[in-house]
Amino acid sequence: MWDLLSRTLILGLLFISGACKESPDDDVPPTTTIIDILSSNANFSKILLSLQRSDLVDYVNELGNVTFLAPLNTAFSEGQLYQSLSINDVSRHMIDQPVNADEVRGLEVYRTLLFNTSVLSGGVQRPILLDNRDDLFLADNAIVTEQYDVRSSNSAVFGISSFLERRKSACEFFADIAHADPVFAEYQSLGRLFSDNDFCATRKITNVTFLVPSDASVGLNEIELNYLNTDQGLEDKTRLLESHVVSGIWGGRLDPVHTKTLTNQKVRLSSNSEGSNVRVQNTSSTFANYLLSDGIVHLYDALPLENSIPVFTPRKYLLGLGLASVVDQLDFHKLSGLIDDRNVSQTIFVTESAESTESKSSLLYHFVDGAVEFDRDELLTTKYCSSSVLGHCQKLKVLKRGDQVSLNNNVFVTSSKIPVGNTYIYFVDEDLPLPLPFQHAVSPFLRCAKSIKLLHDFGLLKFHNNGGLGYTVFLPNADAWRDLDLVLDYLYANRDVMLEILGNLVVNGLIYDDFRGSATLTTLLDKPLEVETDSDTLFINGTAVDVSIESEVLFDKGVAHPIGSLVFPATVQIGVPELLSTVDGEEFLRVLQLLRLDHLLYEDYSFIVPSSRSMRLENFTSELSNLARLEKFARLHILPAGGMEKIIECNDTIPTLLENVHLSCRELTSGISMLRVREGNDHEVRVLRHGLAISSTDTATGILLVDRSINPDWLSASAGPIHLHLPFVALLVGVVIGMLLLAVVASCCLVCSVGKHTSVSSETAPLLRAHERLENHAPPSPPPPNESESYSNYYSTHSSSRPIDVDQP
Repeated sequence: MWDLLSRTLILGLLFISGACKESPDDDVPPTTTIIDILSSNANFSKILLSLQRSDLVDYVNELGNVTFLAPLNTAFSEGQLYQSLSINDVSRHMIDQPVNADEVRGLEVYRTLLFNTSVLSGGVQRPILLDNRDDLFLADNAIVTEQYDVRSSNSAVFGISSFLERRKSACEFFADIAHADPVFAEYQSLGRLFSDNDFCATRKITNVTFLVPSDASVGLNEIELNYLNTDQGLEDKTRLLESHVVSGIWGGRLDPVHTKTLTNQKVRLSSNSEGSNVRVQNTSSTFANYLLSDGIVHLYDALPLENSIPVFTPRKYLLGLGLASVVDQLDFHKLSGLIDDRNVSQTIFVTESAESTESKSSLLYHFVDGAVEFDRDELLTTKYCSSSVLGHCQKLKVLKRGDQVSLNNNVFVTSSKIPVGNTYIYFVDEDLPLPLPFQHAVSPFLRCAKSIKLLHDFGLLKFHNNGGLGYTVFLPNADAWRDLDLVLDYLYANRDVMLEILGNLVVNGLIYDDFRGSATLTTLLDKPLEVETDSDTLFINGTAVDVSIESEVLFDKGVAHPIGSLVFPATVQIGVPELLSTVDGEEFLRVLQLLRLDHLLYEDYSFIVPSSRSMRLENFTSELSNLARLEKFARLHILPAGGMEKIIECNDTIPTLLENVHLSCRELTSGISMLRVREGNDHEVRVLRHGLAISSTDTATGILLVDRSINPDWLSASAGPIHLHLPFVALLVGVVIGMLLLAVVASCCLVCSVGKHTSVSSETAPLLRAHERLENHAPPSPPPPNESESYSNYYSTHSSSRPIDVDQP
């Protein structure tokens, strides 16, 4: 029994002893909460009061495994005791894990309990950046001053100097990137693309890392940016932007991590410099760890990812220039190949507004082979290649005058070149019309109306298919036809010759101003035509013609050249006899026949032809009995070789067939030439018309039609004023002797007049002298009848002015 009691006592003691050993130690602190930490520190009195007034004490006490970034009293405004808070305000200051400040090295990204709306399930936790560098611990922009552990909830409390600022979302940030921190000034391009057309908001891009390259490295100009913001450029824009976005928020200190962009391109992310530099592949950031409420931004001066920029083509540039209608028309006419290959060397001309529907031909005429710089006048080859008469691609004429460039004379280039690949795009002030038919293409300012009318009258403007050779038309201008004068009269009278000449002006084949070398072509009448160039001068059948790019005319079936002289075929010969038949020269011809000088008509002589009527009036006809005088007359009207050229030049000495007798030419201001006998008197004849023979010789011969005959009598000195031809010295001596004689006579007269006393005549009396009545003091004689006493009676009789009557009231 005792043993039982003793054993019971021992077990009781052991129980009491064991119970005493399991009691808590007196040195262990009591259990605490986040609220307890705040309550025990006077520096947190205002945030504690704010939580109490906002009824959030229980919410905070229920949190575990968190870090509360508690604003100190200094974070409140002066005089502010508390601040109304929401759960979101508190969640923004709660990191979703306990953080030991001693374990934070450099920059590290954490997440808070604040969730943003997102396409992701559960949303996106707002990131926060802790920076423990340079002996300064920062939470975002707030300074962390002290740390307290919360044992009961495995949490921590950090005192911070200010409330955490509200962060913008990614879409809000990019929408306002132009006004963001100055560090983003050179990183606008991609930012604009994210915000334009609500791209970011539409796709709800959240919980991502943005790898933003600089504008210089992206190299997108305004045209390209405009294209990317069109509906047609949406695919390229999406690929470009998503190539620079990585899923997840990656920043601060990173161990190398392999992840993917939104386009599934693999990337490697790492960091150095304690997390302040985030590397993508091998590209280092220039600025990193810019936090957003649902993402993080890193900036790069180079493209971190290859092949992320779209390849731009002429199509995309036309869309970027706002010319979607042009693109639609090209697609409609199945000409997409012209704008989808950036490697094609070409030039495109566009207008700022292209609303009207263009034909396929017109569209092709706006495309030119080669990238044109506009540094000279030139002909460009367009992509409008007619399959009818014109057997090659149509040309486009470029004229450069200073800084102004014109196309086909009347369309002007209004912009500098816009390069894309090997293609240049230029704006022009109006649409480029296709070359017109011949009659409409030739401007009236070229003064070729006579040529066009003659070609039309002879049926030479019907340009049928000539096997794809095209046509070249040479158009003599008004001056060329006027210079023909009598030759033109002959041509009008001989239509077959006129047809032969006109047919020589229309050529099968294309001769542009840039033609070089030589070629044998055929005319519209199947006659051969030799064309060659020498030192930029064009020769047609040996005749030099002046053609220029400025005056040449492009028409639908070829090219036309206004020229200043008529080109005659070798088969056309128009001599002096033919020209003589165009004027009233029958009597002159009979005189030549009478004197047997008519054979000279077929040699290198030219003739001055008076009309038959004027010859009859002056009695120079074949019936004249005085053959010697008639022969003088005839020879005065015949010019030897070279004489016609001298008359054309209006020389002062022009030889005639009459020995030692020359003619002299004088040109009036009206342009009319006057001829006289140089060895005769001053009688002149007027040249009315002229005509130059058309022949294969180089000597100029022809006829001159004058208003009257050159009279041999003009050679006689008695028939008119005498012309002395004295040497200069003799003339000077005569002048001196005459002056001496005049001086002697004058001296004699002076001596005689001074030595002889004569009364003063009225002519030598002084103009002003004392009046007779005033000198003699005699009473005045009465005025004659009907004449009043006036001061005019005393006025000088030598005055040319009428006196003013001062006696009138």
